[in-house]
Amino acid sequence: MMNSAGKTILLVEDEVILAMTEKMALERYGYKVITAVSGEKALSLLDEETPVDLILMDINLGKGMDGTETASRILGKKDIPLIFLSSHTEPDVVEKTEGITSYGYVVKNSSMTVLDASIKMAFKLYLSMRNEREREAALRATEAQYRNIFDNAVEGIFRSTADGRFLVMNSALAKILGYDSPEEARSAITDIRTQLWVHPEARAAVFAHLSESVKIPFAYEAEFRRKDGSVFWASVNARTVLDETGAVSFFEGFILDVTERKRAEISLSETQTLRDAIVDSTADLIWSVDPVSFGLQTFNRSLFDYFAAFREEPIKAGDTPADLLPTAEYAALWDAMYIRALRDGPFMVEYLVSQGTRTLELNFNILKRNGAVFGISVFGKDITERKR
Repeated sequence: MMNSAGKTILLVEDEVILAMTEKMALERYGYKVITAVSGEKALSLLDEETPVDLILMDINLGKGMDGTETASRILGKKDIPLIFLSSHTEPDVVEKTEGITSYGYVVKNSSMTVLDASIKMAFKLYLSMRNEREREAALRATEAQYRNIFDNAVEGIFRSTADGRFLVMNSALAKILGYDSPEEARSAITDIRTQLWVHPEARAAVFAHLSESVKIPFAYEAEFRRKDGSVFWASVNARTVLDETGAVSFFEGFILDVTERKRAEISLSETQTLRDAIVDSTADLIWSVDPVSFGLQTFNRSLFDYFAAFREEPIKAGDTPADLLPTAEYAALWDAMYIRALRDGPFMVEYLVSQGTRTLELNFNILKRNGAVFGISVFGKDITERKR
């Protein structure tokens, strides 16, 4: 709360004796008082940056500017509380001053107690109004900041209704959808389900999830159509906002075009599928093990069938040499070959199987990711015919 004690008051009064009387009375109440005998003098003092906390303004100031004109000029340049102090009680005069300032109007023959109370109220009102202006300024700054983020975001930002209309969207989303502006997009899109969703039934499932899991963001990916009919993949993160009755008010969220990523994923998946098919179709034995326990990580169909010929239990990921081989000696031999690969790097060795009737050429290689070893791969090729 603003303390009025010690505040400086500019008293604008053309009658010198009256000004001195009022000055002494105000000083007895703890105020510092500066006097000006005309509107011009008051403006000059303020132009010189004379420190003033409040102005008491008479209306009749003799020749020159009157109090109302002086007050208008002062308040046009400075944010300062101003109280009219006048002998006029005519309604039209009082009404005129109300259009200039809202800090008060005190009749001159009022007691000093009334004047002091009016001054204190003016300071309180000024502080309240200043705080309100600061809050409004802070709010405007925050709104401008969020508007800047909204307008310049790379992601599309939206707010839409349950029946499929956009309430709000930013420029990025309009561009993603193929429109020149958010206004054009909002006007053209009246049913999001049928106009944007490639698979409208998928939208129904998303809508149901958002309606049930309110306030919790829900991330999903789906195919959408642009203005020109072309299809794109989008990653969406949305949430439900309820109204005061608990009903769905709108959905809001972010949209990012991930078409290139999805194409890369699909291409990678197709490549992986093709590679797996090639690996599984070869007669060579192909597998990999982890570098710690030497448990199986991956293996092809040929290795699976090889062990199926003499094992009832199918091989599986995690099986170690001790799990797969009939004796501890064989398991130790394979452990030694894996250890050699880790120690010395890639190498090739011939290995007899089927009680020495077949010869495999085994190629050991180290598998690395970002420089770190994550496995050992083995390619086993039957070279029995070549050896004869």
